[in-house]
Amino acid sequence: MRFTRKSSLTVLFVIAGVLLSSCLAILLAVPIAYAQETQTVLKPNQLFTYSLAPNQEKLFVLQMKRGDFADIQSLAREGLNLSLEIYDSTRKDLLEKSEVGDDFIWFVAQRDGEFILVCKLGESAEISGSEKISIQYNNKLKLTPGTKLKAIRKVNGYDIKIMATPESSEDGGPILLFEKNGQLQKAIKRDTNYGFIFADDINFRSAKEIQLIKTTPDKTGNGVSDIMIDYFSGGAHCCFSTYFFDLGDTVNLGDILGGGDSQLTVIRKNPKGGLIFRVSDYAFGYWLTSFAQSPAPTVILEFRNGKLRPNFELMKKAAPTFVVLKKEAQVQIQQLRLEPYSGEKSENCRRPMFIDMNGTTQYSFEPCLYKDDASAPVFWGRMLDLIYTGNEELAWQFLDLVWPRQKQGKELFIRDFKDHLLQSWYWPMILEDRKK
Repeated sequence: MRFTRKSSLTVLFVIAGVLLSSCLAILLAVPIAYAQETQTVLKPNQLFTYSLAPNQEKLFVLQMKRGDFADIQSLAREGLNLSLEIYDSTRKDLLEKSEVGDDFIWFVAQRDGEFILVCKLGESAEISGSEKISIQYNNKLKLTPGTKLKAIRKVNGYDIKIMATPESSEDGGPILLFEKNGQLQKAIKRDTNYGFIFADDINFRSAKEIQLIKTTPDKTGNGVSDIMIDYFSGGAHCCFSTYFFDLGDTVNLGDILGGGDSQLTVIRKNPKGGLIFRVSDYAFGYWLTSFAQSPAPTVILEFRNGKLRPNFELMKKAAPTFVVLKKEAQVQIQQLRLEPYSGEKSENCRRPMFIDMNGTTQYSFEPCLYKDDASAPVFWGRMLDLIYTGNEELAWQFLDLVWPRQKQGKELFIRDFKDHLLQSWYWPMILEDRKK
């Protein structure tokens, strides 16, 4: 086939036309799709009802000016675990996020412009299809009548206030307010009966810790003055959280360490800047034993790139002697049951827990390894201590010394132990750092 100059030009124009049409289609499709997702502008005091299915999300636009406040309330049936998140107009930076289980979110705009509210459902076996959800936004901060100032701190031109609402109020809960020159900069509310505590409160920390906190304006080491605030959700021993807020030109949440059974402890200043912290890792809480006997190895933390991370080098200790380990193993092996270990979810041991109001003894069923509720620490506590202090090989040798030869299920125990260790918040980060 012979191509003439005219036919060749015709072919080129056709190809160019197709390519141009494709490019235009792609360019136009992106903003159109984005506009469809964010076309709903949520206005103050406007009730909006919509449907939401698993793996879907609903996007709203909030048009706000600097200093404007938004109290966004949602109404959904029990068990949906609705998540509320607020981003900047490009949905790049997460500015605020609701706590797990909360049906509301508070937000204060720190600039003029549009913000994106993202609503989505949490993972739940109860969800089978679309769910009806209502949402409403109030732009006025209305404190519950009877709300009182509990404590205040002044840092870098900011007034940080902890407010306490009446316990009898249906809309109660602790409140944290950040103000500058009389203008609200940030507001946080939690839906519990307990609340926020300034980390330098003498009633909750040692004198040494308080001195370190007060003499370290920049506790995270990033060059910005900040404030450290503790939070307790209530319960027998859970849950503790610690918030770090940077107080520069704006209020920014630096990091949160929390949700666990151990309060963050300040131990000393970091030569690189900021503070060094200590926390107990309760990843093995209630595993094969009661909480009181559950081991909790120590983790040393420091700020790196704005986040609290374990410093494994600071956690290392000299290895104990073989004589010491053998003596400890001899004590432990005498208390172990000889029945096979059949897995952490089996029910082969009944233990009394408490006597109820009717005088009936209530029991727990655990795959326990011990003959009785001995006061001696469980042997995997010693294993964890060795692992977290840089002596992992000794931990497995200690297990060999403790485990009776006639007791079956050792390999299954090792598998369960390793699986549980990886559920720790800290140990996977330590492994990650060790690979570098």
